[in-house]
Amino acid sequence: METPKRFNLPTDPRTIKPQDLQLSYVLKYTGTGLLKYFLYSLILSYVRETRFHWNPTKLQLYQFDDPWVAIDLYLLGLALSLLLDYADHLLILPLCYIFKMEYTPIMNAVYLSCSVREFWGSRWNSMIQRGLKCSIFDPVLEALKGFPIPFKFKVTIATLLTFVFSAIMHEWCILIVCDEPTTYEQLAFFTVQAFICTFEVLVSIMFKRIFGLKIGHVFPKVVQVLWATIAVLSTSPLFLNPFIRGKVFDKFHLDYDIMKAYVERNFLK
Repeated sequence: METPKRFNLPTDPRTIKPQDLQLSYVLKYTGTGLLKYFLYSLILSYVRETRFHWNPTKLQLYQFDDPWVAIDLYLLGLALSLLLDYADHLLILPLCYIFKMEYTPIMNAVYLSCSVREFWGSRWNSMIQRGLKCSIFDPVLEALKGFPIPFKFKVTIATLLTFVFSAIMHEWCILIVCDEPTTYEQLAFFTVQAFICTFEVLVSIMFKRIFGLKIGHVFPKVVQVLWATIAVLSTSPLFLNPFIRGKVFDKFHLDYDIMKAYVERNFLK
């Protein structure tokens, strides 16, 4: 009987071995984590004061008629990134140092993503990304090995199923954390992301065949970053709405009144 193939976690070049994880590094990024916690709280305080410029009670995409929505979305996306970052620096990093474990930073400068594929594949939440790759993406790709279809289509199928599984996980998290019935917004969001990634693959193939160049050589990096930012933010209400309704963000930041009193007392005398 053939032994089932095992799929290991993919390696990350940013991973630090236990013997290389120095106390100075831990202290440096613990301080960075505290700063990110403060910035996260500052953003959430602003959002709490101004409220949202869109209605988080219904399934919707970005409302292009109101530029304030774009500001809200970018700030909330940044806040979510900071939340994962400071949790990583203040909790996971010290634990890895204490128990002599490998450490891989969760986030990787998400605001520099040049494509949606890069955003999800190598910059956003590496812990989940690596887990999904070895548990869903690689096994699906292996299962499709014997089918007479182009490799790009196999990758597309594996990508779609990976995003769907991620959506199911997030829907489950919403049920637990937000204690509200599922509205399938997470499923809609991650399905859209899968199709955007597929679109990027098709466009890159087209540019390669027509111009003989990689798409990264055609457009400057600033244009690529702008595309990735717009593509993710324009669909982000689908992802953010349940967390906003469940007041998840409010549970992880400093109290607004305390911060406001501190600023007024020390800087606005």
